[in-house]
Amino acid sequence: MPDAVIADLAKWVDMGAPDPRDGSALPGKRLIDIAAGKNHWAFRPLVRVAPPEVRNASWARTAIDRFILARLEAKGLAPARPLDSARLIRRASFDLTGLPPTPEEVDAFVKDSSSDAYGKLIDRLLQSERHGERWARHWLDLARFAESGGYEFDKDRPGAFHYRDFVIKALNRDTPYDEFVRLQVAGDHLKPDDLLSTAATGFLVAGPFPGQTTAKTIEPIRYDHLDDMVATLGTAMLGLSVAAPDVTSTSMIPSRSRITTT
Repeated sequence: MPDAVIADLAKWVDMGAPDPRDGSALPGKRLIDIAAGKNHWAFRPLVRVAPPEVRNASWARTAIDRFILARLEAKGLAPARPLDSARLIRRASFDLTGLPPTPEEVDAFVKDSSSDAYGKLIDRLLQSERHGERWARHWLDLARFAESGGYEFDKDRPGAFHYRDFVIKALNRDTPYDEFVRLQVAGDHLKPDDLLSTAATGFLVAGPFPGQTTAKTIEPIRYDHLDDMVATLGTAMLGLSVAAPDVTSTSMIPSRSRITTT
């Protein structure tokens, strides 16, 4: 293309790419104010905040309760009454393990009159392997995990369970969050001789993958894969969109393929 034509195109873009038919131009570029963006609450440094004053101070057992109660009182609402023991163990069991308590567990908890009965219940539920299975599903959704590749062929991934099991074990072992993140991003480099750490990097390749490729599609598929990795790192680890809209809008949809449990 001649230099003069290139110069004309560059000038046209600088003008806002007006439509040659009627002279209408695209909307002006949206300028990004970095300084203003840093004032968003999500990017401000953490600071200690004094719990708010509440009218029904006797209800609050912890500082967090006072924040909750303050919002309720502002809406003219009152906290619900405490649950009886049978309902309390049922709610705690579903919350922490996703399963109902057995009749024997309910009976034992109802009959336990000790002051630390509820604390013992929570400790037992947290120590259950079912706890990791229950809460791993939330992270696996963020990681767009599935046990098949998606697209029209939706082929199975026989080894996908290794990453799923890593997430479950990490939760059950109370793995610190910073280590949890590092292993998923670079576990094979940080601990190359540890199979579980290598399995953790399944996070990077858990996204959709077409079941049929050709010589012409292998390169764009590779770049789609890289876009998906960046997009999921941003949304899962940072809560930020750092990829093209078409990538971030699809990488978070777990229904693209199948998830099975054992």
